[in-house]
Amino acid sequence: MQYLYKQGWTDGYDVAMMKAIQKDKFNSVEWLLGHFWPGGYETPGWLVSRLISDRGLEMLQFLHSLDPSILNRAKETNRRPSDEPDIDWYRKDNAVYWAARCGKLEILTWAQANFRQEVSTDSLEVAAQHGHLDVLKYLHTNNPEICTGMAMVLAAENNHLDVLQWLHSNRLRESNTKAMQRAAERGHFDIVKWLYENCPESQTAVAMDKALEIGHIDIVYWLQSRFPDYQIGSSNIKGYPVIWAISSMFFEAILYLHVHHRYVFTPKFRKRLREHILVCSISDSEHVSNWLDEN
Repeated sequence: MQYLYKQGWTDGYDVAMMKAIQKDKFNSVEWLLGHFWPGGYETPGWLVSRLISDRGLEMLQFLHSLDPSILNRAKETNRRPSDEPDIDWYRKDNAVYWAARCGKLEILTWAQANFRQEVSTDSLEVAAQHGHLDVLKYLHTNNPEICTGMAMVLAAENNHLDVLQWLHSNRLRESNTKAMQRAAERGHFDIVKWLYENCPESQTAVAMDKALEIGHIDIVYWLQSRFPDYQIGSSNIKGYPVIWAISSMFFEAILYLHVHHRYVFTPKFRKRLREHILVCSISDSEHVSNWLDEN
């Protein structure tokens, strides 16, 4: 590295730093910080997110222990100029958020104690999104004033039933139907059932449209018995296809509609369906087209 540096090379800093972090090469990390202003991909947050996601607490503690003067030396070399350089870049970027995202509770508690960072709703939401229940519990216990309804939506969307149940029991929720819609769209049947049975405020027939679009027929059948009067496609105000040709259950979804909701098969729907088949180039497009001709 020293040889390349003397030859005037500046490219590859990002990769070199990433490799040094991944291999716990503390001396290399220190050297790179002392010779290049930390701005991987133009944002210091890149390094913070990388070291938290790839490594443990030791590397973060090592950075914290470094003399800030090494970063001043890097700034003076002007190899990586910054409009507003700051020797505390790694502290001011949200290490708490990245620790919550990666499920690193030990790093999160240490970062809070040493960087004095405030916990935002983003940290709760990203912990719920990735299913880190232990992190979520810690954040709520130590920051009970923070509440976000999106946490429940993100947990449902990503199939984290344990997180969903905990959020519900601790009243970290809001009255909306997005959770069931997202779960239905992703095909998370257990989540849809649980929401319907435990969260009346989340019940919505629109989830049928979301499930049908992707071809989750089992969910559509189940919801149909709960919302027998719902007109398929009623939520489709933007004119999107009722079903997407990219679905592996595309033809099964067509058959379902033909049997249970034949009113959907208007000339406009048939035309749009054929156009969608051509655009998506599905493998059995000829078979589907022939079926449409016959029915």
